[in-house]
Amino acid sequence: MDTGGWDLSGWDTSETGQRILRKLDPPRPVLVDLNNALPPGVGRPPQDHQPLYIPAFGLDLPFWAPGHQYAWIRQRTSRWWAIVSVDTGATNRSSRLTIPLLVAPENVALDTPEQREKRLIGNRPPWLTQWERDSRRGPRG
Repeated sequence: MDTGGWDLSGWDTSETGQRILRKLDPPRPVLVDLNNALPPGVGRPPQDHQPLYIPAFGLDLPFWAPGHQYAWIRQRTSRWWAIVSVDTGATNRSSRLTIPLLVAPENVALDTPEQREKRLIGNRPPWLTQWERDSRRGPRG
């Protein structure tokens, strides 16, 4: 089962038999609200006095980013959290990065054309499309 690098072993059930972890197999495509999932100020506009290479080569953290959800995990307060990873990269697409996140349910939406239109999100980034193609082929070797 693909867990996106998350170690989910040992979370299947509690001693009382209650489910603590709900794995999603296969992982489901989601949109993650990075503006609320990450610390305040992540989505602020660039500063006027910064060097020109920073906006071009810096990490692109849009308000809503495509990713994959691998599971739900229950906190000791009974609140559920989404275990996700978000694929992003440099603004000029020269580099790529997968960010694992634990996200509140209100900051995750199923990735559908309707949700993308509602959140004004364009086409899937090329690195995510390549990742999806590779994951369908299975492990290489």
